[in-house]
Amino acid sequence: MEQRELYYEIYNELHMLIDRCELPSIQTKSKTIERINEIIKQCKSKIPCLYRYSPLDANNIINALNNGTVYLSEASGMNDIFEGAPADRNNKEPIQKIREFQSGFFLKCFSEDPCNILMWSHYGDSNKGIAIGYDFKRATEGILKHLYPVFYSKNRFVSKDIDQLLSNPYFFIKKSTEWQYEKEWRLIYSGSELKKSASFYKELDCIREIVFGSRVDHETIQAIKTAFMRKENISFSQISIDNQSFTLSKNVI
Repeated sequence: MEQRELYYEIYNELHMLIDRCELPSIQTKSKTIERINEIIKQCKSKIPCLYRYSPLDANNIINALNNGTVYLSEASGMNDIFEGAPADRNNKEPIQKIREFQSGFFLKCFSEDPCNILMWSHYGDSNKGIAIGYDFKRATEGILKHLYPVFYSKNRFVSKDIDQLLSNPYFFIKKSTEWQYEKEWRLIYSGSELKKSASFYKELDCIREIVFGSRVDHETIQAIKTAFMRKENISFSQISIDNQSFTLSKNVI
């Protein structure tokens, strides 16, 4: 099965609607989100392993493996300044409205690609970090209804009257083509959907793999493997550099 099969199945059906420049009504946005949810649920068995790149922090790994927790970041803290930010057709600068959108939603981002040079450089602590692979086929329906593939476009959403827009996850499923290399999927939650916790952790007990960056030393890898050797159905790999091309690969260790 092609790794991108599910992505394109959704993309082909919804691309024309999501890539349109003019924002649809709240009813249409909601129906689109519901349709994505439905397809994800129907095609659960086709979801590829999705990787969360991170610096190699012992507490991060322990919480992920033992407690199945991930930290969701407020959209305003993401590195893409355009997160959830439609343009105003009347050339206003609706900074306050955009901040309201961003402060009301929390995201966790994953990639389909565990061997991406830029991802390891930008998010994997310059190859000294890890990528935790999640098997969303084992995730609960409660988690899956918040999982979305990101759609990439050269066009921003444009609103007739941005002051009248209501918050919706629809705003956070489209990004510039500049980010396309990330092959991103994301969990999207509104603040009201999260448990009332200052840390905004969500249960995600479906880890399948731990991938170490190419610069992680042998002693650190062995210590982590030993600490979790009794964990079932979790494999360990490390990234290696190709001798003849600018490519990375992962090898089971």
